[in-house]
Amino acid sequence: MLSFSRLGTVLLGGGIALLGAFALTQLSNGYVLALFQVSSGQIVAYLFLGLLGMVVALMARGRFAAWYLLASGFFFGALAILGFLLQGQVPGWGAVNLPDNLVYAGIAFVAMVLGFSLLVVSPGLFLPSEGGKRREF
Repeated sequence: MLSFSRLGTVLLGGGIALLGAFALTQLSNGYVLALFQVSSGQIVAYLFLGLLGMVVALMARGRFAAWYLLASGFFFGALAILGFLLQGQVPGWGAVNLPDNLVYAGIAFVAMVLGFSLLVVSPGLFLPSEGGKRREF
């Protein structure tokens, strides 16, 4: 059975990968569903990040799943903030619009809530281990 952190990572990673796969199949003139602006680089990033999340969740320990959640939350949060501030073009990422920014903010929120809830539930998960034992303060 999957732990809370691994289950959350599988769901988030799977959702991001599905977003990329859907964008790949529905891409028309740089838009998906005539609403979301996407580029081929963004689609590749969605697929990579989503598959990475699922691999981390299924093959690694809970610590790596938790770090994936937090890193994803910070990444998509930064994209949302940059998208809101720059309104149109995020350097190194491409064109974004309001629906893109809202999706990025939603992904960031879910990832951060799951990642930070692990800090509360399992604080030892983030501490380095010594000789196979977790350090506690």
